[in-house]
Amino acid sequence: MEKGIVVEGDPLSSGGKVTKGSGTIVNGLRIAVLGDPVDCPIPLHGSGTITEGEPKALIGDKPIALEGHKVSCGCTLIAKTVGEKFKIGVSQPPEPSFIEKVDDLINKLNDKIDRAVINTLDKILPKPIQDLNDLVKPYICALPEIPVVSKKTEIPSAKKVLTEALLEQAKELYCFDRSHYKNNSENKPTVKEQNKLEYIPLNGSSKDLKCEGNKYIGGRHADTTQPKGDGLDSHHMPAKSAYEGSKMNPDGEAKQGPAIKMEPKDHRDTKSYGKKGEQYRQKQKELIQQGKLKEAVQMDIEDIRRIALEDGKPDKYECGIKEYIENYNKYDPNDFIIK
Repeated sequence: MEKGIVVEGDPLSSGGKVTKGSGTIVNGLRIAVLGDPVDCPIPLHGSGTITEGEPKALIGDKPIALEGHKVSCGCTLIAKTVGEKFKIGVSQPPEPSFIEKVDDLINKLNDKIDRAVINTLDKILPKPIQDLNDLVKPYICALPEIPVVSKKTEIPSAKKVLTEALLEQAKELYCFDRSHYKNNSENKPTVKEQNKLEYIPLNGSSKDLKCEGNKYIGGRHADTTQPKGDGLDSHHMPAKSAYEGSKMNPDGEAKQGPAIKMEPKDHRDTKSYGKKGEQYRQKQKELIQQGKLKEAVQMDIEDIRRIALEDGKPDKYECGIKEYIENYNKYDPNDFIIK
């Protein structure tokens, strides 16, 4: 296995760089070695040093820094300048333990969150202060409380307050794209656990529904649109526009998103349908972005039950709702958040 050599000026994974190399000159640049200085733009990281090197490749008595080696703030080195041409063979590291894999995942997440905070704040500033709180909420993971920024607060102060708050809160609970590891002394539930739904039958009804032959099935939109020509509609729950642009709905079709079959006239009567549903759909979008997918879905369940009750058939969609919930609990709520 070979890795590229890092030289002064090469970047860090955070966008920072190696500020000075103290090794041999290659293509006019000094090779970076263990202990050489780096600069990281992430708040609370700042200046640091290279903390890893290849022990089998020394300049003097110092190991050479290679692609992927760590620096003191936890970021990694990228061999960009000469690394493609100049590489050093390294021995394969031993298979990391489970704990080491989790630690590595946490470090990567820290980098991801820190970069997201910086990029977002750089984009939105200087915008009206009252907009800041809403704009940064998507980067909070299961910790909805962030400090309220006064309209009178100066821009630099607002940026400092929000940045520090986001970083501190993000480090209390780690929320991974496809994982539920957490570092939380209070044992708070993960986002997926917080958003889990339980089927609660209508008053006086039994959980043991007789659903054989039920035509109002619940599941993925790709399934609830089949078979073609059955005279039924597929109703997205939540509305597909509420998470358009997310991992679950990258193209606006939300084919893998959760849905339920409905009679067309009932579908048209839902609160999320058509032009009349704009405010309703916006509310769902806000809830989803805050990590509250469950609340957005509960809006639709209550809405469907309202329609069935008004039709004089209160249990009309109960089998579909129960089936929908069984399918819904398989989803990762983070996949619905627009990033």
